[in-house]
Amino acid sequence: MGKPFVSPIRLELLDLLAQAPRSVEELVGASGRSAANTSRPLQVLYAAGMVARTGDGTRVCYKLAGEEALALWLALRDASAVCLAEVECAAREALGEYGGQAPQGRRTHRPAPQGRLARMAA
Repeated sequence: MGKPFVSPIRLELLDLLAQAPRSVEELVGASGRSAANTSRPLQVLYAAGMVARTGDGTRVCYKLAGEEALALWLALRDASAVCLAEVECAAREALGEYGGQAPQGRRTHRPAPQGRLARMAA
């Protein structure tokens, strides 16, 4: 049951399908991926029972498989958001506000290269 949820591509497709049913072409456009990189993850989601598909000639449309699939996706998404927020909070506490890096827009001073690096840069 966990296989559909370990791929970022499949998670993105689930999120898109939670918004509305879509054709493969619409999913390709919305995700910015190729048809090949969209079709295989959709097949995995279909095999797992997370999405349903209908054919209309050469056009295949996908949608979430039902209320249970939607509820499972929403629960996973919400739990992930909570866990991510907790991880980010813990990282800020452990590493300081900026995680040991300079905040965006600021540059840190870097010393000039020494020895061999200085000769290579010259």
